Amino acid sequence: MFIVDRKKDLIKPGGGFQVWPREVEEALATHPAVAESESPARPTRRKARSSSRRGSSSRAGQQVSERELRDYCRERLAPFKVPSEIAFRDDLPKTMVGKVLRRALR
Repeated sequence: MFIVDRKKDLIKPGGGFQVWPREVEEALATHPAVAESESPARPTRRKARSSSRRGSSSRAGQQVSERELRDYCRERLAPFKVPSEIAFRDDLPKTMVGKVLRRALR
């Protein structure tokens, strides 16, 4: 048995699919313009579903568009795991020990 993430952080894009945020974050982290990323699930109107919005910060001097990152993810992830939205931030909210605060991004 392998536990890779918290169950409550699981993203359910619909169609019976499930996406672990870590999978998307690891794919985005391999892009040269991405400094760090986080994939919080965001509640929708229906309780049983959540959509995903990915937050990422870019490396200094690097520019990348949302479309470029989505295309990059399409090459590395299953179609249902590709981010539906990508938001760019100068930095991501963090705890005192440096972990990204997923709940603050929601």
